Amino acid sequence: MQLGVVVTIENPRFADVVFRRAKEAGFDHGQVNFAWSPLTPDIIADSARAAASNGFRVVAVGCLANLLRLAEGWVVGGDESDLLTLGRNLRIFPECTKIVMWSGTYARKWTEPNLLNQGEDAYFAMVFELQRLLRQLPAGDFAIALQPSYAHILHDVETTLRLSEDFEDGRVCIDLDPAYMIAPTLYSKHPRALTQIVAALAPNSQIITLSDLIIHETNVTHPLPGRGTLDFRALIKAVDENTSHNAPRLLNPHSTATIEDMIAARQYVLDCACAS
Repeated sequence: MQLGVVVTIENPRFADVVFRRAKEAGFDHGQVNFAWSPLTPDIIADSARAAASNGFRVVAVGCLANLLRLAEGWVVGGDESDLLTLGRNLRIFPECTKIVMWSGTYARKWTEPNLLNQGEDAYFAMVFELQRLLRQLPAGDFAIALQPSYAHILHDVETTLRLSEDFEDGRVCIDLDPAYMIAPTLYSKHPRALTQIVAALAPNSQIITLSDLIIHETNVTHPLPGRGTLDFRALIKAVDENTSHNAPRLLNPHSTATIEDMIAARQYVLDCACAS
């Protein structure tokens, strides 16, 4: 298994450090999330140079704006202006073909479920915003990759499959992190739910992100693999059986993760892959 990593640039001045740490942890490719606003073409170009100088191939970029609140900066950075700047300068990353976003939520906190997210109005609002964004971005060999989450509009298998059918042209696709689709109410059934989610969605997913899962009394967290409760042998087996070999597999460490944390998580996933 070829494993990549999601890295986050919180300050453009330290882009070189971000890519160097990823390489030291054993990763040579992955996704770059921009948690800085406003984004400019110069910042994107400098980040591309920093990646290249460290031998890190960028296969996706993240601008995790809220599709239903595009005028607001949210979560790890990004509003509509940042998203469009990134899309219009994407070709500076030679191998990058995906811009990753959440599917959107009416809630103010990204982990907070909101029943409005599950209605038809929310789905059509998401589709409308996607179509509006695509009209403003240059046509080319790239797609917007939405990452489903139990708390967002793409909250279940059925809604996520519906999106794939509504954008058959491939300009919108799925970045599947199975752990993010396990709601607290499904936690007791998560081994079975997890494999069902992967079997249903992985065949149509263009990126697979691998996070672990811990349910707390009041919230959900997603640590690196091996630090939560998911059965990664079963998860990796399901991913391998249902995913295109061309879809990148990425770990998603928090920005506070150390190089040692990333090395341990990478080895853990590779060991699980060998044992599955």
